[in-house]
Amino acid sequence: MENLSHPVPERGRPTRAAFKGNSRQETAYTIRVALAKVRQKYLHPPLPPDHTRLILLHPPANGVDELNIELVPVAYDDLGTRYQYEALSYHWGSAEQGLRTVYVRRNQDNGAAVGVPDSGAQATLRNVASKAHKALIKKIWLRTSLYMALRRLRLPTRPVLLWIDFICIDQDNNKEKEEQVARMVDIYSRANRVVIWLGDEDARSRNAMQFIQDIVKVDSLDGLVADQKTIKSWGDLMHLMQNPWFSRRWVIQEMAYAQQATVHLAEIAIPWDDLRDAVSLFVLNLDKIRTLLQPLLELSTGLGHGVLLHDHLGSMDFLLRNNLDSLPAKVFIDILDYMFRKPKNGLRPNPMHGLEFLTATLYIYQNSDPRDTIHALRSIALETSTATIDSTILPPPKPDYTLDLLDVYTGFVRWVVETTGSIDILCRHWALPEREKGATNYPAPVELPSWIRIASDEERSRRGVKSDSLVGLPGQRIYDASKSSRAKVDFSPQHFESPIPIMGGSWQDDQTQEGDAKVAPDGDTDHSSHAKTASSDHQGRSRPIAEDRRKAQNFSGRTFLSSGKLNGHVTAVRPAHTVRPQRSASMSSLDDTDLEHILVVPKSLRRREKDASINVRGILIGSLDWTTDPITDGVVPEVALRKLRAATPGEEVPDQLWRTLVAERGEDGRNPPPWYYRACRYCLTNKSPNGHLNTDKLLTQTQPGIVRAFLQRVQAATWNRRVVEVDVVDARPLYGLAPAGSRKGDLVCVLFGCSVPCVLRLCQEDDGRYYFEFIGEACVYGLMDGEAIASLTGAELELRSYDFRLL
Repeated sequence: MENLSHPVPERGRPTRAAFKGNSRQETAYTIRVALAKVRQKYLHPPLPPDHTRLILLHPPANGVDELNIELVPVAYDDLGTRYQYEALSYHWGSAEQGLRTVYVRRNQDNGAAVGVPDSGAQATLRNVASKAHKALIKKIWLRTSLYMALRRLRLPTRPVLLWIDFICIDQDNNKEKEEQVARMVDIYSRANRVVIWLGDEDARSRNAMQFIQDIVKVDSLDGLVADQKTIKSWGDLMHLMQNPWFSRRWVIQEMAYAQQATVHLAEIAIPWDDLRDAVSLFVLNLDKIRTLLQPLLELSTGLGHGVLLHDHLGSMDFLLRNNLDSLPAKVFIDILDYMFRKPKNGLRPNPMHGLEFLTATLYIYQNSDPRDTIHALRSIALETSTATIDSTILPPPKPDYTLDLLDVYTGFVRWVVETTGSIDILCRHWALPEREKGATNYPAPVELPSWIRIASDEERSRRGVKSDSLVGLPGQRIYDASKSSRAKVDFSPQHFESPIPIMGGSWQDDQTQEGDAKVAPDGDTDHSSHAKTASSDHQGRSRPIAEDRRKAQNFSGRTFLSSGKLNGHVTAVRPAHTVRPQRSASMSSLDDTDLEHILVVPKSLRRREKDASINVRGILIGSLDWTTDPITDGVVPEVALRKLRAATPGEEVPDQLWRTLVAERGEDGRNPPPWYYRACRYCLTNKSPNGHLNTDKLLTQTQPGIVRAFLQRVQAATWNRRVVEVDVVDARPLYGLAPAGSRKGDLVCVLFGCSVPCVLRLCQEDDGRYYFEFIGEACVYGLMDGEAIASLTGAELELRSYDFRLL
C-alpha cells in the first residue's frame, strides 16, 4: 500500500481536468449492463472494531483520466494524528442527475491495496499490468455531485486522503452504518479540514463567491451597500444562500465540530469564515441594501411586469416578497451560533439543547433517508453529549437502520413522552415524509399516522411567515390547557377499542365542507350553510356525568360508548358512493341526518401490517358547529368579527374579540399587553367597506407603532387557521382558532399532557374499527389556562376522561 503520510493539501484553485460523459446505453442492453454492474460492484470488506475507512484518491495515471481510489481501514485513534485527512461535506443531489463510475483498487484475497503501475513503463508492460489488475478492480457508482467533487479535489501529482460518508460507509450494511453514524462527530472533529462542496458550473454562485472577497474587506463594505451597481452582486449572494447544501440536516453536526473549513464551488475555494461573515454583514446592512432597490422597483412596476426586477436584480425580488429568515444560509449560521457553546480551551463545542428541541426547530432541514430526521441530530443533542454530567437523563433511542420509518418515529415520540410527560409534540410539524419509492436496503415504505405531524414543503419554505405554533418550543410552554397534567399514552393499544362518539343531535351534513362562511355576490355573508337547526338547540341536553363508566355518556350532543362498540350497525362508505347507512332497531332513535355524521371513509394505506395507533387520555369539550374559511390572505372576515362580538353585544371591542385574534398571547408568548385593546378598536374603525379586517392592507399604510405591532400579531396568530364556534352542551358556545384542515363536526378535546386544546375527527378503518384522526392544535377562548379541568372535581374528571384512539 502506498505511503499515507501526506500532508493535507493547500486548497487553492486546482486546474479543472476535462472529462467526457458516458454515452447512453441502448435500451436492449439495459438488463445485461445491470447484471454486469452487479458483478463489478465493489463490496466493502468488514471493518475491524473501532475503525473507519479513509479514501486514498489517486492522481491521474497512465494518461487515463478516470477516477481511481483505494479504501484503507484506519483506527479512530489514528484519525488526525497518524493520518492527516479532509472530510467532505456535500449535498447528495438527485439520482436523476445520472451516475458516474469510480474505480476501486484492492486485492481480492486479503483486501490489501495494490500499487499503481509505473506511468513511465513501456506500453507492453502497461498492458500486462492492466490485464493483471483488471480482475482486482471494482467499481462504485456515484451521483454527479459527489463525482464532480472528487474530480475537483484530486491533485495532479500525489494522492489525497479523504473521508466521504457514501463511500467510506458500507451503505448495504445496517450494523456498520449504525456504528459509523454514531462516530461521525469523532470523524469530523478529528479531520484537519472539512471541505464544503457547493457544486459546479453555476455562474451566479461563482459571481457570489468572488463578491464575498470584496464584502469581507472592512474598508470597502460601506461603499458596496451604497452603490447601486452592486445590486446584482447582492442578488447573486442571495442565490448562493439558497444552495441545497445549507438545507441538509447532516451538515449541522459536520460544521459544528469542524476545526477548519473551506468552501468550494467549481475551481474556486474560500475560507468558511469568509462566507459566514459575508452573510452576517449582508443581514446587518439589509435596510441599506433594500433602499438601493427602490428606484429599479418603481421602474419595474411602471413597466407593468417584473421582468426588469427579475433579470437585473437576480434574487433580490425574493427579499421584497419574503422574510429573510427563510434563507437557508442565514438560518444555518444562526443555528451554529445559538445551538452550541464553544469552550475557550479548544475542546469540542457543547450542545445547548435537547433532541426534541432540535427536531422542533430544524424541521426545514432535509435528508435523503427520512429516518435521519432523528439520527442526524442525535449526536449533537444535549442528552448524548459527552459533556453531559447528569447520568439520570434517559438517552434517546440509538440509530437502528433495520427499523422502518414508523418504528423510528414512534420510538422517538415515546421517548419524548416518557422523559417530559408532555404530548405537545403531537401538535408540532417536525417529521419528514416517507419516501415515495422504495430503495435498496430500505424497509418497505409505510403510511404514517396523523399523530406524527409532517413538515410540509410550504411550512419549510415559509419559515418566519407561517402562523406561530401554539404549543411553542419544548420547555417553553405558552399555554396550560391541561392544567400541567402528565400525559397518559398507551403506545400498544392493539387489543383496546377507544370510546366511539356518535351523533346525538340533529346536525347538517358537512362531509363536503371546505368553509362554512361563504360570501355572497353582494358582499354579504350567507349563513344558511352553517346555521343550526332547531333540534340542535342546547335545551334538553344533560350534563355528562354518569354513575357507571359502562353506561352511555352524553356530552355536547355526542354519545360515548365506553365499551367501544356501536349500539347498532353502520356501513362505512367512500365519498363516491351514495349508499345510505344500514341500521338496526336499536338505532331507530336516530334519524337519517344523525347517521350521516358517522359515515366515515377508510384510509388508503401503503402498508399497515401492525397497529400504528396510540391511545391518549383526555376529555371532550364539544364539536365545531361553524367555521370560516382558512385565513391565508390576512383578511379576517366580517362574519367572524360579528361572531366574536355575539357573547357581549353591548361592548364595542369585547375581550373575546381582540384576545381571540391574537390567540390570547403577545408576540413574546406572554399575556397580551393591554394596549392591544386600543389597537384593535383603532383597526375596527378602519375596516374595509364590506366589514372585513384586512391586515395586509392596513400594514401597507402608515400606522401608529402599537397598531402595526397588533396587526403583525394578528397575522401570526390567524394565518392558515379558521375562526370557529365550538358547541358545548348546556353552555354558551366557545370561540377560537382551529387548523385549516378542520371542518364542522370535528371534536375539540383537551388531552392530558397537551398545553393546548386539540381537534380530532372520527374515522373508521376497513376492518370496522373506529379511530380519531389528529387534525391539529387549537386556541379556544376560555380554555387555554386549564379552565376545563379546573372546573371539575376529581370524580367528575374521572368520569369525563376517555381514551382516544389516534391513528
